[in-house]
Formats: sequence, C-alpha cells, structure tokens
Amino acid sequence: MNKIIPILFGSLVCTGYANAADNGEFLIMEDDVDIIRRVPEYSTYNIPKRTSFFTGMEYNETVSDYFARTENIKYVVADGSTRLHDNWRIRYVLSQIQNKSGIEQESSYKKTNFTIAPRYEQWVNPWFSFFAEPVYVHQSDPDAGLTNTEIKLRPGLQFTYGKHGLNTVYTYSMVEKETENENINKEFDTFEVKANYLYRYGSRLNFGFEFTRNGYVDNSDPQFRRRAFAVKPSVRIKHWKGIVTEISTPYNYNEAGVKLSGSETVKINLNNNYPINKNMKLIANFGYSIVKLHEAGIDKETDKNGFNAKLGFNLSF
Repeated sequence: MNKIIPILFGSLVCTGYANAADNGEFLIMEDDVDIIRRVPEYSTYNIPKRTSFFTGMEYNETVSDYFARTENIKYVVADGSTRLHDNWRIRYVLSQIQNKSGIEQESSYKKTNFTIAPRYEQWVNPWFSFFAEPVYVHQSDPDAGLTNTEIKLRPGLQFTYGKHGLNTVYTYSMVEKETENENINKEFDTFEVKANYLYRYGSRLNFGFEFTRNGYVDNSDPQFRRRAFAVKPSVRIKHWKGIVTEISTPYNYNEAGVKLSGSETVKINLNNNYPINKNMKLIANFGYSIVKLHEAGIDKETDKNGFNAKLGFNLSF
C-alpha cells in the first residue's frame, strides 16, 4: 500500500492537462455540502438550479480474523438541499440502513435516518463568505427500541484568494439516546472542528488537505472522554468527458471510554462524478480501509479490513 499512494498521486501530476487554462473555479464534488458557491448553476431550461440531491445506495463491509463479518446497506432516498432565497437554503437527508452481522449474517436490524437543516449563507466580499445552520437529526431503530436525537449548531467560514481556498466549520452537538430500558438512556454534548484547504493548480487539477478534530465537550467523566482526529490529503482531476475524480487517503485516530479503546484507520478512496447532462450526475465511489485496534495505547491483535462503495445519481433542477 505504501507504494500505491505515491504512484497514484504522481500519475495525476504528470498528466498533460494539469496546466490547462485556469477558469478561476475550484473543482466541486457531489458531497461538498459546506462549500458556498459564488455563481448559480443553470438547468437545461436555462433557469437557476434551486434543488440538488443524491439518491442511491451505499454499501459497507468489514471483515476480520477475529470477528464475524458485518455489512450494511444504506438506501438513500434524498441527500441534498433546496435553495429558498439567495441567502437561504434547506438541507435534508432521508435514508435507511440495513445492518447484518454474524457468521451466517443471522443478526440484522434496520435504522431510519431523517435530517433537516435550514441554512443562512452570505458572501461578504469576493474573498470571504460565511454560513450558519441549526441541524435536527432523528435516528430510530424499531427492532432494538433505540432512538437517537441530535441538535447541532454549525457555523462556517470560507476564504478564497486567488488559487487558494479555506473552508472551516465548527459543529456543536447535543445528543440524546433513548431506549426502552430507562437505565441506559444517555445525554451528552460533542464538538467537531474541521478545516479544509484547497489549492487550484489549474482548471483540471486541484489539491486538498483536510484536518478534523472532535470529541466530547466534557471529558471529566471517563465514560464519555474521547480524543479523535483525522487528516485527509486529496487530489481532484477533471478528465475524460468532464468526469471529476478525487483520490484521497484519510487517516483517522480515535480513543474513547474508560479504557481508552479505539482504532487507527487508513483508507484509500476513489470518488467519481460523471456529468450525464446539466441536471444529472452519476456518482460512483469506492474505498478500502485497514483498521488497527488498540486499548490504553497498546495495539490489539484484532485488526479489521473494510470496503465501501456508493452508487447513484445526483439530480439538480
């Protein structure tokens, strides 16, 4: 794996179209939900697009020599947003996850997710913009009698200067987990800070680096203490028939709980957006991960490998 990553990055840098004429715009992917766009896109009918959402399926599988295989399939009805005004839009997610585990995949459950988030965003000047949104998340697992509710507050800042772009988001979450057993209901607060830097090498080649730090707001209770961070270098390239491909290699580290159990994860992601027409994109993403588990700073012999895929369409009109 150590040899694969530089080969992939090097092959992109050496392409002949890396220095194509710069049109002054960053390459945007389907899941860039926090990027504030300067100029509205137009539909086939030459009117501004107000709605854009993903619909399709996501698949995740985890295998290990020490645990039974687990897999889950997420059916995404809609994951996107609708613009109500130049400064206002509303984000939403409606999906269902079917999880299976066990030697014969004998254990299964379904979880439904609903998210809604009104957002205010504003360009202050040509190089600075910001947004602010409250988020309501509701997840229910009828088989286990489990309900998760989250209220999030998410302010974000965006800076653009020449070939450079920086997007920062802070998320404060109030989480409430309820079960039919009143003895294990939980309430806690979490935070996340994310900074994403983009460099526009040309109109067909962008580089990125993202840093994320998250955890519990109150770490005084050993049960709820957590330390987690992630870094994600990436490269995006626009090539054959307008396809935008992103190759990223995220690294995630986390530890939590009384025993500080956690994991280190290294992934390779290959994400592709293919524009079929002005109103539809084909989304085809693939990823492979290697997970090393640890407890109290000591590695455990219970590593896991994972595979994930996402396939569907992004519709905009």
